[in-house]
Amino acid sequence: MSFKEAMQTDTNLTIFIPLKDRVQYTLRFLKSMEDARCPYKIILADGGQDKDIQDLLESKKYFKNLNYDYIRYPYDANFDLFYEKMHSGLSTIDTPFTMVMDNDDFVSMEGVANCLKILQEGNWSSSRGRIDDRGGRNIYALYPDHVLGETCEERILDQTVRFHSNWHNVTHTKFIKACWSMINIVKPNNFRITEQLTAYLNIAWGNGYRGDFPWIIRDDGERIVTESGSLQDHFPAQDVWLNADYWPQEFNKMVEVIAACISYHDGIDFEEARDLFYDNYWRKLPQLKDLVNSRISDAKKLGYNKDRVAKLLKVCDEYGLK
Repeated sequence: MSFKEAMQTDTNLTIFIPLKDRVQYTLRFLKSMEDARCPYKIILADGGQDKDIQDLLESKKYFKNLNYDYIRYPYDANFDLFYEKMHSGLSTIDTPFTMVMDNDDFVSMEGVANCLKILQEGNWSSSRGRIDDRGGRNIYALYPDHVLGETCEERILDQTVRFHSNWHNVTHTKFIKACWSMINIVKPNNFRITEQLTAYLNIAWGNGYRGDFPWIIRDDGERIVTESGSLQDHFPAQDVWLNADYWPQEFNKMVEVIAACISYHDGIDFEEARDLFYDNYWRKLPQLKDLVNSRISDAKKLGYNKDRVAKLLKVCDEYGLK
């Protein structure tokens, strides 16, 4: 068996990487994956403008020991195009598990293998290990416990009170596909809402495993830029975020998604599920409880989009998310 054949033996996982320029990070990431003898399929979903990286990766002259597909998408100048790219790219995956990665971070192959073993042998919807900064500090050390619950509602509450991102979790592929299908329906204009949705949806359908083994080293490279500015601008201080004019409308998009999931999975009315989330979201920011609940009152006055909710429930049905 050749070196390349020996590396391409695991068909359980696809590592999906959305790209938007930052070419130096992409090349560094692929070199690190080749050096680590990555045995998993990699999909590069490129919505950037740089044509040199397209020519390089389409030629397959480099990184010959990686099993990767390069998919060119229209330039994703705005979030709507990014969401469409995520939905379209993830729909091509045929492995049972998927991991969404950024190109400026580094992945431990041993850690990924641990995550896969946990999902294959236990009753979990997603799993992860440590996310360390370049100095070796676990940036998720504050909430080390698993996200657990017998119902979708219980897991959503558990995630709320011990919130950390689940963006990179190794996850059952159908859950990842459903997640980004739903995000593509509501199309948040604020990326903090998007990030929180991925955190909730990776544990909505089952328990989330949080381990203390090496998994990802976070480099936190230069920020991606959209037509509305730097992505980092979407993550101001929490009180500034809550007071933003856009907040009630954008928050309601997240409410619609989460309430649809709770309603479908737990068999309760949508309005009841919506009120459960409204009533408990402050637990994520207990130090700002009064402000959170005041802004939620503003959100409630806007009502909800029944057409979007119907589409969200259809996604639940399509993927059999009971």
